[in-house]
Amino acid sequence: MLLAYIYKLDPSSSQAKEMEEQVEMLRLQYNFRIRERLDAYRQVTFPAMGDYCDIYTRGESSPLSCSVSKNALYGNPWTRDKNGFGKKRSPLAQQDADLPNLKRERPWYQRIQHHVLQQMLRRVDEAFQRFFQGLSAFPKTKRRGQYHSFSYPPGDVRFKGNKVRLPGIGWMRFYQSRLVPDGFKVKTVTVRRKSDGWYVSVRLEDTLVPNMLSPPEVTSAIGVDLGIKKIVSISTGEIVANPRFYAKQERRRNIRSRGASRKVKGSKNRLKAYRYLAKLENKVGLQRQDFQWKLAHKLNSETKCCIIFEDLNVKGMLKRCRPKIDSTTGKYLENGQLAKSGLNRAIWDASWGSLKEKVKVIA
Repeated sequence: MLLAYIYKLDPSSSQAKEMEEQVEMLRLQYNFRIRERLDAYRQVTFPAMGDYCDIYTRGESSPLSCSVSKNALYGNPWTRDKNGFGKKRSPLAQQDADLPNLKRERPWYQRIQHHVLQQMLRRVDEAFQRFFQGLSAFPKTKRRGQYHSFSYPPGDVRFKGNKVRLPGIGWMRFYQSRLVPDGFKVKTVTVRRKSDGWYVSVRLEDTLVPNMLSPPEVTSAIGVDLGIKKIVSISTGEIVANPRFYAKQERRRNIRSRGASRKVKGSKNRLKAYRYLAKLENKVGLQRQDFQWKLAHKLNSETKCCIIFEDLNVKGMLKRCRPKIDSTTGKYLENGQLAKSGLNRAIWDASWGSLKEKVKVIA
């Protein structure tokens, strides 16, 4: 069984500054590795440098002087055993083998623990894997403000009471809102920056707890219908209204957004205005999470019960309307997309998928 507990960190000013700088360095390295894999693929398929292996030294392109791998430009694409032979490395392993060269050429990256850099490379590899499987769009580089977190593998982070030790940063306090359950082991630890401070997400695992009941143990079942005005309609006859947290803050958000856009670019007032907007968005997210967790506990109040949700094609519901073209004039006609945009916002605000995941966790 897997759980994730989130605690708010209380770092000192120097620790907060160090985490900010590490996140920015990881973002730059993430972008470099994304471009490296893309350039390597393009260089093999249609060479951008012509007959040159290195455009600066003008070295001729040959298997003896150039990487024959289409996965990455740096790092040895082959492993070596005691006899000098080995197997071909995966893209992740090839970029991982280049990390010592990174720290040698850019000594400031020695401040970041090696495992944190490896976890960043895993994010790069997972982004490409999701793209090749058709689950997401093509991986893109991250702009400033789009990269917020870094992770530690199991065994690197130590906890002692209400203190946590992050390698490369040191000991710091955190708000211990709840204790770790007995029998659970700490797995991956992720440090994330939000608008109201720094948080640590702890992934816990207990292999002795089963993930689900076997079919003979299920004693009853309920059906749950999802909606906009009524977020859930239970087969027992109970109806739960949709609080619509995002819609309630829409007027305030629009007013503040217009005010922030009028501020002078690069000024402190503009920065303060957008920080307020970020906190407003974070507040809406926290309200929605709190409501959904309570609703998930309510749906799971009956023990050994099977919960059946309405199967909705949310991705299809959010698609744009097909364009309508006048056959005589060739002009575009009204297709209802403007009215549908309000429905799309309401579907996004309801967040049915997030509610289902929380019900699964509680169950």
